[in-house]
Amino acid sequence: MLIHGTVTEVCGDSAIVSVMRASGCGRCSEAAGCGVTAGCQTYTLANGVAAGPGEAVELEVPEGGAWRAAALGYLLPLCGILAGATVGKFLQFSDLALFVACLLGGGLALGASAFAMRTGLVAITRPRIVRVTRA
Repeated sequence: MLIHGTVTEVCGDSAIVSVMRASGCGRCSEAAGCGVTAGCQTYTLANGVAAGPGEAVELEVPEGGAWRAAALGYLLPLCGILAGATVGKFLQFSDLALFVACLLGGGLALGASAFAMRTGLVAITRPRIVRVTRA
């Protein structure tokens, strides 16, 4: 999937790219709209095309990246909660200790998934700059 953005700053081999958020429903201009698209999303990306500040660029987002990111962000913590519950039940914890084991398992899995996504260990949703375009 291709999206358009604007380079706001260049830092060495990286570029900070600002992208307008996409609307899911098209009701952003209405007074009762949720305002999800207010503002821009910024990415720090490798600047392989030597784009300069103010230039319009085209970004490529991996196909299926949103589904994989959702699985990593939601499914992995759910598995951690279930693993904590299973271990707590196996060790015959009390109800409170079982609850704490669920929270601990879910929290550890959530932290692991957040760490993997932020550090680029799992580059499943990371866009890349494809080309400089004419705005």
